[in-house]
Amino acid sequence: MTKQAELDALARTIATFGPHSYIGPWLAEYRAELEALIRSDFPPSVPLPTDAREQARAILEAAELEARRIQAQATDRATAELEAARAECQQIRESCRAAIGRLLAHL
Repeated sequence: MTKQAELDALARTIATFGPHSYIGPWLAEYRAELEALIRSDFPPSVPLPTDAREQARAILEAAELEARRIQAQATDRATAELEAARAECQQIRESCRAAIGRLLAHL
């Protein structure tokens, strides 16, 4: 692709996205800089980042850590509820057995 073809493609892209899109205004704002990069004999260096990647990685790690914390907390609560339910069930059984025993004693 020639430099002119790239410049034409850039112009078409900016027009296609238009002023009411997410990227259109950004492309239009940086058009002169992008055109200068296309015209130069040096490949553009895009400062996108390792910084952004590191931030994304840190956010992901924090989210995973929080998810594990929430899961552990939910497991602990569920275990406590299950233990309480088992204890209550045992108490109900004992009360029923005692009531049946008293009923049988009166027969």
